[in-house]
Amino acid sequence: VGYDVAVDPKSPETVYLAAEAFGDVIFKSTDAGLTWTSLPVISRGPGIAVDPFDSNHVLAHGGPTALAESHDGGNTWQDITSSLPCPTGCSAQINAISFHPTRNGTIYLSTIGNVGLLKSTDGGNTWTNSNPGLTLNANSGIYTSVIVSPEDPDLLFVGADTGLFESTDGGDSWVSSGPGEMDSISIDSKTTPISVYAAGYGLIYKSVDLGKTWGSISVPFGMGGAIGVAADPSSPNSVFATS
Repeated sequence: VGYDVAVDPKSPETVYLAAEAFGDVIFKSTDAGLTWTSLPVISRGPGIAVDPFDSNHVLAHGGPTALAESHDGGNTWQDITSSLPCPTGCSAQINAISFHPTRNGTIYLSTIGNVGLLKSTDGGNTWTNSNPGLTLNANSGIYTSVIVSPEDPDLLFVGADTGLFESTDGGDSWVSSGPGEMDSISIDSKTTPISVYAAGYGLIYKSVDLGKTWGSISVPFGMGGAIGVAADPSSPNSVFATS
């Protein structure tokens, strides 16, 4: 059973799979998934992400190590959990890692617990809380990766148990953008205008004005619970949904 898949943006034939199989390992393929090798890791699933500016820079989150980093494509790893601003009594589980696609060194960590959203602008060496405007429940938190608009690198979206939030300053502050619990966000940049999809507990929403207004989409019969949504990057107006 797989936890997460990450494709190297600079080398799409290189794929990482964080899997809960064979003792929880991370697998790597350099031939688009035809063959796989297991990596020596100190952090097992459920998530992994590759730096879009440096193919050798990989981050993985999960237990027993909360956050691990590799600078050689996953061959060796370092535990960098101590770099996170987690005060006494902190209860945080990293839920997603997001590298900013156009700003070298900017990374976001979505967490569940009482920490919220963390941001780094120096490649993960230091982190700060990026929560102004986010309304979060103490024992839950942020469910999705940070999604960056392809038209504006300062326009970000993130989903939480308390709704959908939008930032126009690169994640330094946030405002509520949509109702309900949001578990998945995806942008279709091939449509005119650009389409943004957000999915939550039995709900799918669509915006064609970059989050200013939203309309609901009927959920296919039989779909319920947390829903994942993803726009097909090769085909405009094609969208996948899972539950």
